[in-house]
Amino acid sequence: AYDMNETLATKLKYILDAGLTCVYCIGEPKEIREKGIEAVLAEMEVQLKPIYALLDPAKVVIAYEPVWAIGTGLTATPEAAQETHKGIRDMIKEKGPEG
Repeated sequence: AYDMNETLATKLKYILDAGLTCVYCIGEPKEIREKGIEAVLAEMEVQLKPIYALLDPAKVVIAYEPVWAIGTGLTATPEAAQETHKGIRDMIKEKGPEG
């Protein structure tokens, strides 16, 4: 079972309030990846929206891991990963605490 995005945001706040740092993982299932980069970035927005205000680069690292690639033997192409990384960076720059 997966935690809901709001639950993960609450957990992140607890971690940061305790003075710890966090690697916060985001990613999409294969069904979303197959719809294209716009669908992937829309899903990343859903996952990031509850935590934008908490994103302090000194305390939170965002790790992108496509869920469909975990334990399946499938991998993202370097180009697809870079395109997704750029989209995530752009979203955080625009909507994060310094945006």
